[in-house]
Amino acid sequence: MFVFLAGGYHLKTEFRHKKNKSRARGVKILNEKKSKEIFQKKSIRISIIAIIAALYAVLVIIFFQISYGILQVRIADALMPTSIIFGIPGSIALYIGCLIGNSFYASGLTVPIFDIVFGPIANFISGIIGYFLHRRFKLSGWKKILWTQFVILLQNINNSVIVGIYLPFALFGFWDPFFAAISILGIFCGSLISMNLLGYFVLKALKRIGISLGSNYQGNNQKRNSKSSKEL
Repeated sequence: MFVFLAGGYHLKTEFRHKKNKSRARGVKILNEKKSKEIFQKKSIRISIIAIIAALYAVLVIIFFQISYGILQVRIADALMPTSIIFGIPGSIALYIGCLIGNSFYASGLTVPIFDIVFGPIANFISGIIGYFLHRRFKLSGWKKILWTQFVILLQNINNSVIVGIYLPFALFGFWDPFFAAISILGIFCGSLISMNLLGYFVLKALKRIGISLGSNYQGNNQKRNSKSSKEL
């Protein structure tokens, strides 16, 4: 909780200094350039990891009754698409958050080690998929919406397959192809709600405060590459 509060305070302070005061009707919002400047700071990235990881773990713990089982709607997975914006730090945060959340109720599983080890790995892979795929195309309008939903769907499929395969063994102590297939389907359907629906609204909410759908680290990488080429 201390990490969450400290990270939130640090982000709040940075955003306060970077607000754009020229918006009509007194609405204060970050523009894209200033947003990138903020996320290029190492301290901000650490704060992002702390906040997302804490939120994910808390949501898993609060909604634990629907976060486990063959049929589940893991509300915490609404944070999965944030990796599209926050990139590798966001993916690391999803890994840590899942590790903490899964460890909290692992005692209720027959073979808990599977959920503790492979659940966070599934989250990290989904985060990387979302970040690197979404940044490949610069689209606008309905094309951007469809592409974003497609990328989130791939994150959904990745999580559903990985978790669905090991979940029967974690729950019952034995593996069965029928239960694995049901698990994959059940997790996929639940993730349509948590990722594709709620997760997309999370992205839209971030956009409303000036954090655009796209790579906030791409500009930083381009600057490094151009600087390196000049040195050569």
